[in-house]
Amino acid sequence: MKKWNLLISVAVFGSALHPSLLCGKTTLLRQHVSTYPSSQGQDSEITFASFDWDDNVISFGEYAPVYIYEKGNPKNVEKLSTKILPLVRPSIGSSGRYANYEFQNDLNRADYSYLWMQSNDHAAPEKRGDNRFLSSIKRTLGLSLAESCTKKGVLHPNNQGPMWSSFVARLSKVPTAHRTAIITAREHSPRELEEGLQCLKDQGLITHLPKREHLVCVNYGGFLQERKIVQCPTSTRSSKALVMKEQLDVLQEVAAKQHTHAKWTFSDDDKRNVDTAEQQLQAALAEKPHRWKNLSIYLWHTGDAAL
Repeated sequence: MKKWNLLISVAVFGSALHPSLLCGKTTLLRQHVSTYPSSQGQDSEITFASFDWDDNVISFGEYAPVYIYEKGNPKNVEKLSTKILPLVRPSIGSSGRYANYEFQNDLNRADYSYLWMQSNDHAAPEKRGDNRFLSSIKRTLGLSLAESCTKKGVLHPNNQGPMWSSFVARLSKVPTAHRTAIITAREHSPRELEEGLQCLKDQGLITHLPKREHLVCVNYGGFLQERKIVQCPTSTRSSKALVMKEQLDVLQEVAAKQHTHAKWTFSDDDKRNVDTAEQQLQAALAEKPHRWKNLSIYLWHTGDAAL
C-alpha cells in the first residue's frame, strides 16, 4: 500500500492546456472541462469544493471595476475589470499604455483603487456604508442599489463565470452547500459575502448558502487575526494556499476517522493562483508526505492559459 495517495490534477477550461511544473511523487492528469464532474451530473463525487469568485463564478465587469490613476493628474482615471487587470497589472506604472498610471492603495481615501472590493465592516454598524459585494451583485443583475433583491433581475450569460453552473449545482442541496467554499482576494467580511449570496438566493439563482465560515476573503482585515497568524503570508496567492491547507487538514481528519477517501477541488481563473497553490501544496507534502493521504486534490485553472 502506498504511503500516501495524493492526486493533484491541474485542469484547464478551453482548448489549450497551461504548462505546469511538477516534482516529487505527485501525479499530474491533464483534463479537459468535459471531464469536470458537475458537467456530467456527478458533482456529488466531490467531497469539498472551493471556488475563487471574480471571473470564475461571476464576472462583475464594469459593475465592480478597479481604478488606476494618472500620475500627477488623478482626475484622469481608468476603470479596469477584474478580468483585464491580470493582463495589464505588470505594465501599470512601468510600460505601455498604463506606464504613467498608478494604484491608490490608501483604503481610507475615496479614490481607493479597490473600492468595490472593500469591506465596510470595520466601521460601527450605524456608520457602515453599502455592502459593496451586495451592491456589485445588484448592479450586475440590473437592480438599483435601493431596490430589494426580491425584485427580479437578470444574470446575463456574459456575467456567468466558467464555474457558475458548478457553483449552482453545489448549492442545490444542503449537504453539498455545506461543503462548498469561496476563497477570494476580496476584502469583504464573511457577513458581507453572505448578504451578497442571499441576494442570489432571493433571485432564485441559488437554492442554499454555504456556511459562513466557508466564505473567506483573504484580504479581509480579520483574516490574519482570526487565524492568529503572526507572520503575514508573502502574497494574496500564498494566503489562498494557506486557506486550502486548512481545508485539506480538516477534510483529511474526517476522512481518516471514517476510513474513506475524499475529493477536494479548487478552481480559479488566474493561472498564478493555481500555480502557487500547486507549488505550496507540494511543498507541504514534501515536508510531510502523509499529511493528506486520504485525499485527492484537484486544481482547476478556468481562465485563459496566458493569465
